Amino acid sequence: MKKPKLAEKVACTGCSACKASCVNKSISMCPDEDGFLRPLVDLSLCVKCGACEEVCPVLHSEQHLFADKPCNAPLQVFAAKSKDVKLQMDSTSGGVFTLLAEDVLSKGGVVYGAGWETGSWRVIHKGIETTDELADLRGSKYVQSDMGNVLCEAKKALKQGRHVLFTGTPCQVAAANSFLGNPSNLILCEIICHAVPSPKMWEKYVEEIQKIKKDHIRVIRFRAPGRTLNASRFVVEFKNRRRGINQQFAASCWGRFFFGEFLIRPSCNACRFREGKSGADISIGDFWGLGKCHPEFVDNKGVSVVIVHTKKGADIFGRQNVLKVLSSYAFACENNEPIFTSTTPKPKQSEMFRRVYFHNGGRFIRTVRFVLDGPWYKRYPKYTYWAIRHWVGNILLSLGLRK
Repeated sequence: MKKPKLAEKVACTGCSACKASCVNKSISMCPDEDGFLRPLVDLSLCVKCGACEEVCPVLHSEQHLFADKPCNAPLQVFAAKSKDVKLQMDSTSGGVFTLLAEDVLSKGGVVYGAGWETGSWRVIHKGIETTDELADLRGSKYVQSDMGNVLCEAKKALKQGRHVLFTGTPCQVAAANSFLGNPSNLILCEIICHAVPSPKMWEKYVEEIQKIKKDHIRVIRFRAPGRTLNASRFVVEFKNRRRGINQQFAASCWGRFFFGEFLIRPSCNACRFREGKSGADISIGDFWGLGKCHPEFVDNKGVSVVIVHTKKGADIFGRQNVLKVLSSYAFACENNEPIFTSTTPKPKQSEMFRRVYFHNGGRFIRTVRFVLDGPWYKRYPKYTYWAIRHWVGNILLSLGLRK
């Protein structure tokens, strides 16, 4: 029996739509050498029904699968923030996601998004049904989440007539749109995405910092509030130690790895689902460059850009009691390139990172420092000079050439 024709390795997003569509459970999502999940087909169980091929958003991205959704021409664009300052500070940007989620939960609905796996610091997609659980989904997670079985769970909830808010990266929203269809009780909310780094490297980083601190992690926040929006902090708190990690995200080890784009998913280099092509009803993210177009709205606590693509998106956002100002798509895109463009491929850097990582015995932090800063003797030239001088002096003494 021939293997089903799914997306190629460089194009597969790991969205799990193929797994969710397989009634015989012949498809499982397995990590590759970089830790990215990819479908593995058990041919002994496959009946070649073609359901996985039909639902794969990558295979149909060029066939007008989302023709009923407006692409490149959103209905409205806003700069928005919650009136609750605490909520605004606890969120990555303006707190709009929390307000949308509370709206759905108030109707007895279910909200799906990226959160922490119970008992570990692995990022997974999960569903919540109470506002007390919202904190787990709130805030950025700069690593790709494991979709697990949320698509099947969401389909079951929709069939029960419950309202569902599904949030995720553009490729994950495209999977939900393809698998779930477009029922009236489903809202698809797209998180503006730069790219997704390797989950394997994230797990390695978590393991190493716990080993270094000799303690277990209690709290992780990728972007805790800083003095300014651009200075948001990467915070890790431990259970028994007063001092954890509190650095500007861009200067932290994980932030440098993320922005260095050494091991990002290959599909991110040619993302097919930006600019509303995922089928999202609404897109949210940070409104970078807000001071240039709406200086009166800047408060350094975080402001969301809200791109409304459909009438359903307009309806749910219109019900929210938020501070907002009407903006334009051009302003939104001006300082937020991930809305419309993919990450530039860096194959040479990726191969270098893999080689150094292997040479360092799988030590993540040491590899990041070496790749970005060079070897120790380049990072500390002053100490290198005195170390070499001392070493040469000892050799001369041993040879009797120096007193």
